[in-house]
Amino acid sequence: MSKKLVIIANPYPWVSQSGGATSDGMGGLISKMRSYGVNEVHWEVVRNHILFPSKLGEILPQSDEWVGDRPVSKFAHTVDPFVHDIVPLVCMNRHYHGEIRSFLQTKWAKQRWNLLASNADGERMGNGHIMDHLWAEVEEHATALLRIVVERSSTGVHLDFTRGVSLIGFGAPLRAAWAAFENGEKDLDVLITIANNSEVENGPPFSEWLDVSDAVHQLRCDLTLRIVQRMLENVGLNSEQVHIRMLLRDSKLMREMYGVDVIDWINSDLATEFSFHNEWVDGEDCEWWRLSPLSAYVEECHNCGLLCLASVDWYGTGLSSRLPVRDIAHHVPLELPPPTPPPNQNDLEKWAADVVEIGVDGVMLYDAHLGIRGGGLKGACSRLRDILGL
Repeated sequence: MSKKLVIIANPYPWVSQSGGATSDGMGGLISKMRSYGVNEVHWEVVRNHILFPSKLGEILPQSDEWVGDRPVSKFAHTVDPFVHDIVPLVCMNRHYHGEIRSFLQTKWAKQRWNLLASNADGERMGNGHIMDHLWAEVEEHATALLRIVVERSSTGVHLDFTRGVSLIGFGAPLRAAWAAFENGEKDLDVLITIANNSEVENGPPFSEWLDVSDAVHQLRCDLTLRIVQRMLENVGLNSEQVHIRMLLRDSKLMREMYGVDVIDWINSDLATEFSFHNEWVDGEDCEWWRLSPLSAYVEECHNCGLLCLASVDWYGTGLSSRLPVRDIAHHVPLELPPPTPPPNQNDLEKWAADVVEIGVDGVMLYDAHLGIRGGGLKGACSRLRDILGL
């Protein structure tokens, strides 16, 4: 089977940098990427909000303060991405709780701060957009969003667990499940029901967890996997229709920080494709650019008859150990943000050559569609196709 070149497109910066976009414009963008030899385009359709016209859920609103985001809201309300040749991408568990652009908070999430996932110290997990799926309301909400996409898609779905996503924290629900587990209950669905009925804390901050044993980490991983299985079952998705992308990190960090046992996921018939993403994530203390965990994941995928791809971002934060420079254009209300420049071509080619040598079945570039305006995409695709042997 030949390898493939995939671009993951976030409509947000593309529409902002273009000052607006139409369905024809989206079609033209995809056609141009295809002309560069791109095999697939994965398009974000759910981020904090729904990014396409829908009678269900919350579509991205407008903001009087952030004028540069207005075109994105119009795009989300008017352009149907499913009429184009895309694989729809759902950002899992993104409910923005930041202070800078508060309009990005969904009304649903604003009213449910007490359902936020917490870390073992009782603080808000991650950078503030992670809801605990051991609360029944959160699992139901996430399943409903996924169902909207599945019903519209004819090409399956890409479930995205990057950006440091956890589905389960260390709050009251996990404590309740752990107590029942210690008392002999082993059925994961029963444990989830017990967790659902735990007492809601008015955090953050939430209660601290003073001692997190390996057994607790394992239970959190098992419950997380079961939640994902339940969501897929409830929307009628089988593994043939699913691509899963997650951060490329050591298995120990993935288990303890994110509650994900990567090898278990690969072996659990969730998806026929996995991809692993190099990117700097604010708040992590790890070498985000390292490829060393990839070989084990590639081998496990191939042993299971699955495809395994490598992913990196067009901004280049996953291509080297240099800390990224803050992009001011993303944090001020510019009417027309400047185009995104291309990454270091030498770094990109070295990364691609290294992952191909490891044995991946293809490469994915996140936000590379921005290279059409900022420059560099046509040449990058040509070189990547050479490296992939296409």
